[in-house]
This record gives sequence, structure tokens and C-alpha cells, in this order.
Amino acid sequence: MCSLSLIQPLLSQTPFQPKSTYKFATIGDSWASGVTYAVGGTTNYDDNGSGCMRVKHGSGPQLSKDFPGDVRASFDFVACSGSRLVDMVQGQQQMSQIPDDTRLVTMQAGGQYNDYGRSNADLKAKIGVGNNAGFYDVARDCIYHNDWSKDYGGDYPKPGACDDSIAAAEKYITAAPETLAGGTYPDTYATTLDLLDNSIPAKKDGFELYVLGYSHYFNEAPESDWCNDISFSVNRHELTPNTRPGLSHELRSKINSLTTMLNEQIRDVVSQFADRGVHYVSITEGFEGHRFCEKSSGDPLTDYYNNFWGSYDVWYWNSGLRGLGTPVSSLDYFNEVKAAQMFNATYLVPETSTEAIDFWDWTDLLNFEKGISGILPLQGATPGLLLRPFHPTEPGHTAIKNTLKAQVKV
Repeated sequence: MCSLSLIQPLLSQTPFQPKSTYKFATIGDSWASGVTYAVGGTTNYDDNGSGCMRVKHGSGPQLSKDFPGDVRASFDFVACSGSRLVDMVQGQQQMSQIPDDTRLVTMQAGGQYNDYGRSNADLKAKIGVGNNAGFYDVARDCIYHNDWSKDYGGDYPKPGACDDSIAAAEKYITAAPETLAGGTYPDTYATTLDLLDNSIPAKKDGFELYVLGYSHYFNEAPESDWCNDISFSVNRHELTPNTRPGLSHELRSKINSLTTMLNEQIRDVVSQFADRGVHYVSITEGFEGHRFCEKSSGDPLTDYYNNFWGSYDVWYWNSGLRGLGTPVSSLDYFNEVKAAQMFNATYLVPETSTEAIDFWDWTDLLNFEKGISGILPLQGATPGLLLRPFHPTEPGHTAIKNTLKAQVKV
């Protein structure tokens, strides 16, 4: 029989305290929602009931399962593909969709590739064409060239649609803070101020907002110059040499520089609110070695295959059929003649099988008027297969999660 004197110290100890629950949320655009395609919604976070293309492997859901500190994370996922800066507080009112006692929010919005679902003028007028900086136009006019009737201008910086879209994006990104017509700085500043002043969670002590930048898409070092003359064009009609702009060193460097300028503007805005718990998170370093046009393997066919179809070492989606039922996982599916033509930017894309040809009208890959049935989920009438190019794959989202985990303080 135990003595009371032995039991008393145990009774006087502090009762066991379970791990605290830390409420956090992810808001933002398609980079935050994790846009992808899935058959039957197998990778959807919410079965796409929201129509927002949220996926289970997005950086937010990953962070909820690997949260820093000895805490349990309660997570709300309200990021939505196609969102603009205004949707964070107004518009879609993403901040109002999270609990009032949310202590930490990650936000990524306002800059990168506009989601590719907006072909209808009325739809554009109603909800915009995705993000703010005009990167969709850059992708369309400088990388995919989907309209056979359009003059893209040859290799950048020759005059044409590509040069025009880059100039428009740069004008928006570098607009002065006082620009009334809008720009990355004034629009990001207005959104951040609106969020801090008018959302209930942000008014509470200890609230933290982590604003993410975007990553570079291309290796632009000399070791990547094998990529100068290849094309990601999806235009069947552009068979004439020198009509399809290649991924030249100058073009790749310019697109990367747009991302750098965008990140600098977002970072400068965030610095104005540092005393209110707002932090900037740079994610581009986490993609080092996993961009398009990395160092050549020494075999041009392998290099093209890995970049177009999407090697698992490339952490961005391209416009290939990777992941669909039609097998495209091996160089064995290439026709060597066509592959050589593709490498020289004189042919379309790898037509690997009868099923692939019947499955997709490649001419309309980025035109969106026809859409496609049977490939889910959809945003509006547009399948994720079309929305995913130049968005992170699952390893890319893991890299973003790892960067966030290293910076978030709880």
C-alpha cells in the first residue's frame, strides 16, 4: 500500500497539457491553391466543390501536416485559382471565410501566370483574367503561341505580340506607388492595408501574415543555352522556320527578370507593414536546379522530353499530357523524326499514340473555346489540364512548404 507522502508530490504536479492548436489559413491565387488536373478529383482538397482547384499537395495542406514547433495546426484552405489581389478582402472575400481567431495567414497573390480559363469576354469583365501582372499574356505570346493567325514577332525582342506582352507586364509591375491606374506596388499595398484594417483576424494581437513571392522559371546560365532554339509552342500551323520564338537566353532572362521585379515590389510593400506582423517570404531559392532548361544531359532528345513532358526533376507543369492515361513516360514513345523536328522548333508536340491524337485537338490547346470533357476538376468550363502549365508540381509545393516552415515563427 502506497504512502500518502509518496502520492502527494504527484498530485501537486501541473496536470498534463495537450499540444496547443494553432489556427492558420492559406489565401491567394492558383499558386496558393495548387492548380492541377485530376481524373475523378483524386488530388482535390475539397472535391473541387468550390471550383477553385485546391489540391491536397498544395503548400498550405502540406504545411498543416508539418507545422513548425510543437503544435497542432488547424487549417483553412480558401485560396482560389484565378483570384486577384482584390479577392483577398473584397471580391471573393477570402479573409472572411476563415475563423476569426486565425493566428497566421499565408498569402500568395497578385503576380504570376493568369489562370488559363478566360476566353469569354463577359467572363473577363465579370471576374477578371486571374492575377494582376499580365503574365498569362507573356506565357501565351512568348512561350505557347497558340493562335496561328497572330504575329508573335519571331525571337524576342523582335517587335510583335511577345514583345508587347512583356512590355505591358513590366509597365504594371514597375508602376510607381502613387499610380492611380494600378500596379504591383499600389495594388499590393492597398490589399495589405485593407486586410490589416478590415479583417477580424488581423485586428487581434499576435496575428501574422506571410506574403509569398514567386519563383524564376528558367535556368539562364550559359550551361542552359542548349535551350535557346527549342520551343514549347502548341501551334500546329507554325511550321515555317523562324516563326516560332525559341526559348532564347534573352527571353528566359527577361521573363526571370519580370519575376525578380515583381518580388521586389511585393517585398517593398511588405516592409511597410513589418511592425504589424507582415513578413515577406522568398521562395525562388527553393527551386534551384529544378527549373526549365537546366544543364543539358548531353542528349537533345532527352532534354526536350524532360522539359516538355515534365521530368520529375522539373518542378513546374508544362502543357504536355503527363499524368494522363495515355503513356508518355518514356523516350520510347517518341518518333525520332518528329522529335528531331520538334527540337528544331519546326513541329508541334510529341504525338505519342493514336489515343493521344484522338484525345486532344492540340491546335486549340490554349484557345479554350472548345474545352474538353471527362478531365476533372474544372474551373468554370476549363479543365485543370489547361490551367496547370507554369504552376508548381507537387515537389514544387513541397519546396514552398519547406521555405515557409523555416520562416514561420509560432
